[in-house]
Amino acid sequence: MSITTQKPDRLRTLLETGIAITSELSLDAVLQRIVEAAARLTEARYAALGVIDRTGTGLERFVTTGIDEQTRAAIGNLPRGRGILGVLITDSRSLRLHDLGEDPRAVGFPAHHPPMRTFLGMPIRLHGVAYGNLYLTEKVGGGDFDEEDEGLVKLLAGQAAVAIENARLYEAERATRSRQERVQMVADIALAHTGLDDLLGVMLPLIRKLLAADTCILFLVDEQSRELVVRAGDGLGTERLVGRVRYPVGEGLVGRVATEGKPVVLADVEHNTEVNPIVHELGVESLCYVPLLMPGNIVGVLHVGTLSPCVFTEDDVELLRMAADRAAMAIVHARLFQAQRETAEALAHTNEELRKLDQMKDGFVSGVSHELRTPLTSMLGYLEILQGGEAGELSDEQQHFLGIVDRNCHRLADLIEDILFLSRLDGDRFHLQRASVDLGELVAERVESIRPAAEKKRVELRLEVSGAASQLWADPSRLAQVVDNLLSNAVKFTPEGGDVFVTIATSEEATRLEVRDTGVGIPEDEAGRLFERFFRASTAQNIQGTGLGLSITKSIVEAHGGTIAVGSAVGVGTTLTVELPLASEPAPADNSTEEVSG
Repeated sequence: MSITTQKPDRLRTLLETGIAITSELSLDAVLQRIVEAAARLTEARYAALGVIDRTGTGLERFVTTGIDEQTRAAIGNLPRGRGILGVLITDSRSLRLHDLGEDPRAVGFPAHHPPMRTFLGMPIRLHGVAYGNLYLTEKVGGGDFDEEDEGLVKLLAGQAAVAIENARLYEAERATRSRQERVQMVADIALAHTGLDDLLGVMLPLIRKLLAADTCILFLVDEQSRELVVRAGDGLGTERLVGRVRYPVGEGLVGRVATEGKPVVLADVEHNTEVNPIVHELGVESLCYVPLLMPGNIVGVLHVGTLSPCVFTEDDVELLRMAADRAAMAIVHARLFQAQRETAEALAHTNEELRKLDQMKDGFVSGVSHELRTPLTSMLGYLEILQGGEAGELSDEQQHFLGIVDRNCHRLADLIEDILFLSRLDGDRFHLQRASVDLGELVAERVESIRPAAEKKRVELRLEVSGAASQLWADPSRLAQVVDNLLSNAVKFTPEGGDVFVTIATSEEATRLEVRDTGVGIPEDEAGRLFERFFRASTAQNIQGTGLGLSITKSIVEAHGGTIAVGSAVGVGTTLTVELPLASEPAPADNSTEEVSG
């Protein structure tokens, strides 16, 4: 029958329904409007719309009109697409029947279902895609559904297909946005907790809630045993499984998920032999497993379970996978933070032990040095008495022997003083007693002091002072120690007939002291270590010394705000250059004693 011959009120209903359903974005609301419109258009007592599931073999939703809630509850579960309902799923053509019960494909009605005889079925399709089917029964007045009814419902089905597609796209977009928001919640939780236990205690309940699951269990890889061990659980008392359930990586369902790096969904675990018996004890019916992966590394496996049968959708799996990715990253970061904290604590403990050992060392060095210095001072006193003839005249041989003893006692005294100085420096007990010092005069005095030793080796000592007077605000005794160390080293390492040149030059900001010798020199690759404690150059192995003098010299120079540098060549000689800043005497109120940290 032509559409133009149909009743105007039915056409108006069709038009109004088309406008209404295409403007509606809620899928449930769209489906309900379509069902109610179909019933009005065809004067059907009962109408239903079955939405075809993703497999294309059954119904995932079944929306009705005409059946009250009490009857619906008495009928029980909604139809899944068997009998006549299933015919329209597999055959996309419309179907009109005079009596449902007489069709051989019918499977009857469940208990408490109202009787239904006349029937009109219409597929809802768009661009070759089946969205569902409209089912209409029991036309008012007892007549059959005719061609006019079929034509109207066909037009409605076309409008319904467009409306359902729009509503599905809207819901998909909303679901995507919701999934992103929920995953962001997981990410926010991950960022807010640096401790692993705190992180898991908050994250697992959140993931379980996001997927409306009853259990959530996390397996982490034990790097030593290469086993997947339950690290945390939430729901149904799964916390008691922590540390008790283990799977070697690659074995069992959990181990396979880890090695293959792919999600696994079990809609029914009852007959699956790979599932741990504890799962059955908990009463879990469905499971979804996802791996926790980082680039090139298996972190663990996360799974959620439900007590009632559940078909985890692609969206569910994707949500769990995205949550697992964030969890994996957060767990790795938490582990690194924990390792860093443990390392810091271990280092702090080690440092404290070293500090105590250092204190013991300082106490030992100080005590031993003082114990050595006391008898040594007495020995030097008696040597002076003997050498002065106060105990009687000595033969030349006796004087020679006493001279050897005297030199070695002074050498030992210098060594003790060096050790005590280093101990004070390490213990932050080194103080400068500053005063006005003329560096030129001080160097000239020290040159004359060492000249006898130089002449004995036939080493020529030359002093040159250029520029204005080099007035410093410094510790005179420590500067004298610096000059003595430089001069004694130069004379000691210069062979007979060699030269030592001492130069002082003053600029506007600093004074430079340079001591250059024509001695054995130092290999280039050893020059950088010259100021290390106890270091002895390979060219100086046969010359007496402790390797402490230049280390002490450097400490004193730097305490005065100066620098020291070395230049040397084997067989040519060595040049040591000290630069000290010119400084004005501080205000009278200032204390001239300055503490120096080592």
